[in-house]
Amino acid sequence: MPVAKHSYEQVASQISELREKRDDLQTILESFEDIFKEQYETGQSFQPALTGLDFTSCKKKHFDGVPFINSKNVSITWERLDALAKKICDITRPLAESGESEVENFLKLLSESPERWHDAILTGILEDRSPLKELAESTHIGYDTLIFISTQSLTPFIEKYAERLREYIDGNVWLKGSCPVCGSEPLMGRLEEENGKRHLQCYLCRTNWEFARLECPFCDNNDLKKLRYFFDEDNKHHRVELCDQCKSYIKILDTREVGDRFSLVVENLATLPLDVIAKRDGFTRDTNRLFGL
Repeated sequence: MPVAKHSYEQVASQISELREKRDDLQTILESFEDIFKEQYETGQSFQPALTGLDFTSCKKKHFDGVPFINSKNVSITWERLDALAKKICDITRPLAESGESEVENFLKLLSESPERWHDAILTGILEDRSPLKELAESTHIGYDTLIFISTQSLTPFIEKYAERLREYIDGNVWLKGSCPVCGSEPLMGRLEEENGKRHLQCYLCRTNWEFARLECPFCDNNDLKKLRYFFDEDNKHHRVELCDQCKSYIKILDTREVGDRFSLVVENLATLPLDVIAKRDGFTRDTNRLFGL
């Protein structure tokens, strides 16, 4: 059964260890250390309303290729969402640099007309980016900034729903590269220590699920002539898998090399230099937005 790997305490410990080794990532690690803490505390105080979910239809949804939750069957506590968003804005100011005015524009939106964000965020994150793109344009908030704040704010709420739904995932039926719980793209993947199978982790609700080893999770391409990967010679347990068909990429942790004690949400930060290389070569990711990184 797919589960969310690693507790908050393990994540905090891993960040602390990484900060001692990586001077180049100090600001980012410090910011995300605070973000993960705020997300954890928000999630601890939120109980999802499950009345809108039909658990008996989960198997059928798998067969139909439909994720378990959508913008219509989840309910968010808006006051807590807004409070978390404000904290994320304060935490990430050092990362914003030239985009700091965009953070200020978001805080202005949150203060003057938060319902505009509320109306856009669930559909914009779970189904169709259009409402968030339109909101970004009309408020002079950079799209990357708005996506980052929205996903980081929404994560603890959707993760709580995912905790109740992961047991219904059937790996023999769900063969898609998107999350079976919320439909989002994977953040990273891992090759399992025992059998080398590839599992992906959702960037939003942090659910893990098995996916084909030699297939692009973003366009389903399985033509080996259009799939390749690269790695750093000094860090062979991380690699970047590239798809020449859709020009997307995904980072992979090979736990057969280092064991399974690492959280992918932290490994994603540790491997940011690999993102720079992939993007320099023309590959993109919609979900790995961090004020332009």
